[in-house]
Amino acid sequence: MHVFGVYLAAWFLYLMVAMGVWIACCILALHSRTRPLAVRLAVGMAGSFPGVFLAQMVTGPPIIVMVILGMVMGGLLKDDGGVAIGCALIGMVVFASASLVGFCTGWALAWRVASGRSLWDAVVLDSWFGAGLQWLLQLSGVAVKKAARMLR
Repeated sequence: MHVFGVYLAAWFLYLMVAMGVWIACCILALHSRTRPLAVRLAVGMAGSFPGVFLAQMVTGPPIIVMVILGMVMGGLLKDDGGVAIGCALIGMVVFASASLVGFCTGWALAWRVASGRSLWDAVVLDSWFGAGLQWLLQLSGVAVKKAARMLR
């Protein structure tokens, strides 16, 4: 099967799981006691999509470069494809791992927002991404509160 076909099949499976989660959320929303959980689950699932897309956009180009370099190196070494296949397998593992990290990060941020946190608090104060962002803002001399006022 072509690599793009595998990618599309994975996205189709991801979409089917998301629809299953949203159907379960609709059922949970029928009872008032489980409605807040249903909202957080539904928003968390929706928030996982941008997380996965962002992770894939960040890791995709370096992986493509790595695979191309593996093919060139394999050609220079007169290899029958072992180097290129190894680079492609490593790239697939890195891509899948980044997608999983993106899924978890997107879900967690959306869950926090659905639980009542502001988007700024969820991103900057409650996540590993926010810790890195705060460090960069302090490095550049911009106070976090000033940046928060600018974004609100």
